[in-house]
Amino acid sequence: MVGRSVLRIAVSLESKPMSLSLYLVSIFLGLAGGSYYALTKFKNGQQSGIQLLLLGIIGFVACFELYAIYLYKQGKHNVLVYNICFFYIETFLLLAYLYGINVSKKTRQFIVYFCCTYLAWGIINTVFIQDIQLAAHSYSFLIASLGIVSFCLLFIFQIAKNNEFLDKPLWSIPHFWNTSILLIFYSSAFLYFISLNVLVELDLALVKVLGSFNRFVAGTMYIVLGFSFFAPMFQPTNHG
Repeated sequence: MVGRSVLRIAVSLESKPMSLSLYLVSIFLGLAGGSYYALTKFKNGQQSGIQLLLLGIIGFVACFELYAIYLYKQGKHNVLVYNICFFYIETFLLLAYLYGINVSKKTRQFIVYFCCTYLAWGIINTVFIQDIQLAAHSYSFLIASLGIVSFCLLFIFQIAKNNEFLDKPLWSIPHFWNTSILLIFYSSAFLYFISLNVLVELDLALVKVLGSFNRFVAGTMYIVLGFSFFAPMFQPTNHG
């Protein structure tokens, strides 16, 4: 179990200047790359709803991270911001993305069922277990992580099983990059959150290091999400 005191430490780690600055730069770099791609495609009438969704997610993250930092510098609690924006809204937006890229009706149904279950759990967690204004909703995040990791693995498995994109190398497929980085981030974040209680008792310095690493992976994730749609440009052209 992750206690409230541990979760306050986890949230306060967001204020570390150097790693936080690099994290914000990563978010805005991903936002800039995604915006440039979207504007280019918009001019050519080739904009993608899925790509715009990802761009919206990165923009949303940039906004709530800046607001959370503002609250922290004002000496106010920002736990509520992370609970609502990161643990819930961003989770649902990413699940919407995974729903959009899956062609399997069964997988789409599972995603819908998971969203409904997750929403119900969020309400139960808020009312009976973790105060949404005082404690980070770690239990909800662990469930969200398992769901996102599972759906990412399922998507990659379906690509391999159905021999999709045989005419393209994997590294030229944006959704492969996106699901892979989501898989990496949410797997590492799951392990980080689930081990916080033990780590704090052993070594607080280690928690800070792992927290910085977790932000590094998160920053990398937003860069990949922003630039992934440039991947097809590097696909080798067959002549002949």
